[in-house]
Amino acid sequence: MKKISIKKVIFIIFLGISLSIVGLSQKTDDPGVMLRSAIEKQEVDGDLQGAIDLYQQIIKKFSGNQAIAAQAQLRIGICHEKLGQKNIKQALAAFQKVVDNYPMQSEEVRAAKKKLSGIVKARAILAEVQQDLNFRKAWSGQGATGIGAVSPDGKLISFTDWDTGDLAVHDLESGTNRRLTDKGSWIESPEFSFFSKWSPDGKQILYNWYNREEFYELRTIGLDGGEPSVLFRDKDYEYVQPCDWTPDGRFILASFFKEFSTIRLATISVADKTIKILREFHSEYGFNSPWGFEYSPDGRYIAFEFGTSIGSNRNPDIFVMDSDGKREVKIVDHPAPDSVLDWTPDGKNILFLSERTGSKSFWSISVKDGKKTGPPYVVKQGVGDIGALGFSLDGDFFYSPSAGTVDVYEAQIDQESGKVLMPPKKKVVFYEGYNRSPAYSKDGRYLAYASN
Repeated sequence: MKKISIKKVIFIIFLGISLSIVGLSQKTDDPGVMLRSAIEKQEVDGDLQGAIDLYQQIIKKFSGNQAIAAQAQLRIGICHEKLGQKNIKQALAAFQKVVDNYPMQSEEVRAAKKKLSGIVKARAILAEVQQDLNFRKAWSGQGATGIGAVSPDGKLISFTDWDTGDLAVHDLESGTNRRLTDKGSWIESPEFSFFSKWSPDGKQILYNWYNREEFYELRTIGLDGGEPSVLFRDKDYEYVQPCDWTPDGRFILASFFKEFSTIRLATISVADKTIKILREFHSEYGFNSPWGFEYSPDGRYIAFEFGTSIGSNRNPDIFVMDSDGKREVKIVDHPAPDSVLDWTPDGKNILFLSERTGSKSFWSISVKDGKKTGPPYVVKQGVGDIGALGFSLDGDFFYSPSAGTVDVYEAQIDQESGKVLMPPKKKVVFYEGYNRSPAYSKDGRYLAYASN
């Protein structure tokens, strides 16, 4: 081991610090480095406001560098646009600045003009949509839980009758319910139906069924009841979700969960029950699972939501996939969680739920040939947690408010007076909205609960 004098060590340390300072200074004087840092904050970290601040610094510091400044100004507009309706005026102003201040930067100006045109078009559509909106109560009471679907003609709603667990239908005109299955009481059988989807002709219902062997299978049943047809049954899968029917009614779309980290999307032939795997997804257990698979009315595309694990953003975005599973395009990209509700019956828009303005609201995005044709726009603010029942063919969208909002909370109270010392706080943060029946162990060290 060689000895080094204290003076040399101090000199080396000082030199290292000096070099670091010089390097840092050089980095902050490099517009390309600053721009890459801002883009990383925007696209990787999902910190849109932080990215806007950096882009504004770049414009101020490098105003003479038209190419860099134009890129920064365009990205300011994109960030404001992604922050939602509350920032739409800032987005318009930012895109207009690109056109006005950087006319020689043709690529950025072309992109800004396209954004401006899209936003203006979306605002016009929004004004027209909101003028025509008419909300009414279709059904209330036991069974109206949001786990079901509306028939194509808008006259019936399928649901689970939790008195027995049977699949049932509710007639919206007469207000009566009718069970399609007859499994007996809960004492006789633990079986139950869960999610359901109507065939395009309205004559059959696809549903998943929790059977006596304690795993899910896929079934179809006619409106006349009778014996159901089992399309899929495999105990190696923890869960199978009925997603949709092809428009011709010949195939159904389903997702198969194995250990909840491997999810397979497949079609099943109604005639011969053959299975064709379209796509396989891999995700962390319980997080980022793909969901909401819905065919476009022409059957060419499938819309779905899927979360990514990039940076701190674990929330789902919305994709459109070719019906053969070979190509997909992200059409909604935002740090807030977004979830597919349904295609509009004309196939021109996808309705989705988003929290980007601080509360869950209905949003819509225009789609053509599997690609978005404009920015998303809000349809109805503040609808809260809902269960989507889908569109009827005449354009009515059915949903159930406050679906699946059961959670485990903990509060501290004074045992003698009953006074609340600490207000309730959510205790379980996984699978929010689906946790119930909490019970402490006798020593208070453990908490048991059921997660649905």
